[in-house]
Amino acid sequence: MRFTTLAQALAVIWFHSVREAAAALDRPVSSVADALERFESRLATRLVYTAASTLYLTPAAEKLRTILPDFITILSGIVAMHGDGLPEDGNDTVSVLHRAARFPLSLTFIERFVTVAEAGSIHHAANRLDIPQSNLSRQISQAEQQLGRHLLSRSRNGCTLRARSESFSSLTMPCCPSCEHADRGDQCPCG
Repeated sequence: MRFTTLAQALAVIWFHSVREAAAALDRPVSSVADALERFESRLATRLVYTAASTLYLTPAAEKLRTILPDFITILSGIVAMHGDGLPEDGNDTVSVLHRAARFPLSLTFIERFVTVAEAGSIHHAANRLDIPQSNLSRQISQAEQQLGRHLLSRSRNGCTLRARSESFSSLTMPCCPSCEHADRGDQCPCG
């Protein structure tokens, strides 16, 4: 799942409105509605329903809305890695969701990056993830190009996180499928 899908769906839950979310994110209404549908499909749970032209949140969405502030904190750290980060006043929910809706990486990449950080080696991480090392190395290189900065210092003995990547890694650990939700067999709200 891409961050753009996640951000658009969370904006609908935040605003209780597809139209308001679309306006806040500067996106077409149809794009936001499609993102919400993809997010619901990924979770295999209905989050909203409409009655008499009013959008209502299901209990699952209400629960997700209660953890939204914590998730926004995580997202703000992640999107700060892209470009110049958030503006001084940009840590509010709408600013973070607006930036996350344009973030170029996917949650799958975040999981893979966290695995590399934990393993200390692209080779060991690739083995854990059961993917070719060359694919993982290429994905990290592409992400570094998209972010405009190096995430890892590579050597013959493995790799280490660069200074700004350490905070990125610590923020993203709760946001990957290997988090506590997956360990319990629960569906993680972050994908």
